[in-house]
Amino acid sequence: CHGNETLKVVDLSSTKCGVAGAIAMLKCSSLTSVRLFNNNLGSDGFEALTPLLEGGHPSLEHLDLGGNRAKESAVASLLTAIMVRYEPDISVLRTIELGGNEVGDEVERILKQMEIIRPEIDVARDRPSVEQPNDFQGMQNALQE
Repeated sequence: CHGNETLKVVDLSSTKCGVAGAIAMLKCSSLTSVRLFNNNLGSDGFEALTPLLEGGHPSLEHLDLGGNRAKESAVASLLTAIMVRYEPDISVLRTIELGGNEVGDEVERILKQMEIIRPEIDVARDRPSVEQPNDFQGMQNALQE
């Protein structure tokens, strides 16, 4: 990637690129979109990427880290780092995909803060699993009334 300013999009989904490959992609200044989906980066990978994403990113607009099985604490650390806003703000990061990693109350709390501090960033993730009542019976009852 060094010296190649024309490369804008890299899809390394399911390539087993490893943490080193992911780090190399985030250091590439020409990239605007990086897909690292399903590379089993795990919590160690998220922790290694966190310093590279502190304050956002100067060239990446879209980052897909979905399906990497990171624990909630690592996801929370990553989001907390991205949420930092430096002056001048050089981050162009607009979308980060985190589905397929652990999301719970801590991450949801950070995302609420992020909506205020970094409203320009859309974070796609799995919702925490909460048992929902089966509304089918309720709909049937309402239709019969």
